[in-house]
Amino acid sequence: MRSIVTYSLLVLLLFGCRVYSSGVLKMGPDTYTLNIEAKNVREARRIAYEQGTQECAKSNREFLVKHWSQKENQGIFDLIFRCLPPGDPELAVRPNYEKEADIVIQNKGK
Repeated sequence: MRSIVTYSLLVLLLFGCRVYSSGVLKMGPDTYTLNIEAKNVREARRIAYEQGTQECAKSNREFLVKHWSQKENQGIFDLIFRCLPPGDPELAVRPNYEKEADIVIQNKGK
């Protein structure tokens, strides 16, 4: 009986919540990227931050977000982060995150 309940909960978790993760991908010596797709962008963001923090913790480093973007209606969250050693000067600077522009206007005239 217990195994049936456990199996049922596992199936519900796997198929009830649609979550896709690219996994942590290395971009450089200490820079990584991650893409999460979930039922909503809030859940995707939470999962991305958890996976990024866990990746940095593996090497006893600090998690620092460099850039993020999201697609609200699609539940997609993209993250670029760095894993830095404790005491790294970059960790002392408070980040200033700004939302990307929805529209970019280029003036090609001179």
